[in-house]
Amino acid sequence: MAATILAAGQGSRMGFRPKATIRIEGLAVLEWQVAALRGAGISEVTVVVGAYQDQLAPLVASCGANMVVNASESPDLVTSQCTALRAHRDRNPGADMVLLLGDLPLLRSHHLLRLKDAWLARDDGVHALVPSVAGVRGHPVLLSWKAIQRMGTEGDTGGVRAWMSRNKASVKFIALDDPAYVQDLDTPSDIDVVAKLLRAPQSTTGA
Repeated sequence: MAATILAAGQGSRMGFRPKATIRIEGLAVLEWQVAALRGAGISEVTVVVGAYQDQLAPLVASCGANMVVNASESPDLVTSQCTALRAHRDRNPGADMVLLLGDLPLLRSHHLLRLKDAWLARDDGVHALVPSVAGVRGHPVLLSWKAIQRMGTEGDTGGVRAWMSRNKASVKFIALDDPAYVQDLDTPSDIDVVAKLLRAPQSTTGA
């Protein structure tokens, strides 16, 4: 199993800054995510970057991760997903994939291990696993190598979500009650929300 973190967004609602570099309790979001992945036994990590390549490259390198560039003139989620899928097929043939948005600061290794356990226990016909919190789709999404191959055969049309819509019988949603799977950093006010969640006495987002 290998992981790819999508960090190519322009961060317009965050004041045009790379969200993966935002520091939470002393570490950049990307550092938290890579540490969580490695703590869950996923050592092969790739980061998709875009507009902020110069700012993100040193951070990616310091994390010991690989970097690929979304070369689209207007990087968005779909083009980043397509970049991620192509890179995964080239770098990690035969491996299942953990696909993670680069602005989820609360994910820790125990969150990922819970998904890995569900992945290993899935039925044979399940090729995509998606966490869901209170009906909201979360991340990361886990994809089988077979699904990744199929997307390539179809030209990665529409990205991962479009593929899942076309193959609903192959997708399993797992209901969870932890905000770590859905709490992202879209606006500056979200930084305060994350800080409050981390200070909560019985927070489920701790390490």
